[in-house]
Amino acid sequence: MIKDKVKLSQIGYNLFLEALTYCKEILEKSQIIHTRVLFPAKGGDEIYFIEQAKLIDELVNKFDIKNPFDNRNSEYFDFIKETALNIMRIKISHESPDHYLYLTQFEDNNINMIIRDPESFGITKVVLRYVNNDFDVVKIENVPSNPYTNPMCVLSTEKNEQLKI
Repeated sequence: MIKDKVKLSQIGYNLFLEALTYCKEILEKSQIIHTRVLFPAKGGDEIYFIEQAKLIDELVNKFDIKNPFDNRNSEYFDFIKETALNIMRIKISHESPDHYLYLTQFEDNNINMIIRDPESFGITKVVLRYVNNDFDVVKIENVPSNPYTNPMCVLSTEKNEQLKI
């Protein structure tokens, strides 16, 4: 089982299992996982999430700015996407500065997770593929923690490089 391959604290496992449940529900209906960040509430009892596309839609509507989804290959789209990631990071740091799970999917259908769990290794990158109604592990690696680099932004940059944008 996948959860046996990933070494996490109880909070980390809860985030991981919540992400797997979300992925399975979505992938049984469609093939698109929307980028989101899951994190525990301050007390740790509930798990909240922020979905990047919905946050961008809220920014577009609230500030009456140009819709970045019109041209995904533009610097403007990258700027709005990175701004949304920064807003997500601020929200996470307010609720749960130590634990989060960043979830996204690349065009190769790999499901990518960055799990920040300081009670285990620190930051773990998990890459999964959903095949025949189950998850296969593509890669699990520990990522060195760097206080000057947001691992969510690093994964976002990897996505752009992988898509050759």
